Amino acid sequence: MATQLAVEPRQTQGKRHNRRLRRAGRIPAVLYGHGLECVPSVAEDNPTQAEDDS
Repeated sequence: MATQLAVEPRQTQGKRHNRRLRRAGRIPAVLYGHGLECVPSVAEDNPTQAEDDS
């Protein structure tokens, strides 16, 4: 069973901005791919909880 995460690109980077995201219940992330540019992004803290509530 594969799990899919809903992520959004983010414009801000750095420790201070990441701490603010975590306090807001979001997880800062970076998406990597072979031969592709790194994409800073943000995901919800508990994506499985959002699915359970539906």
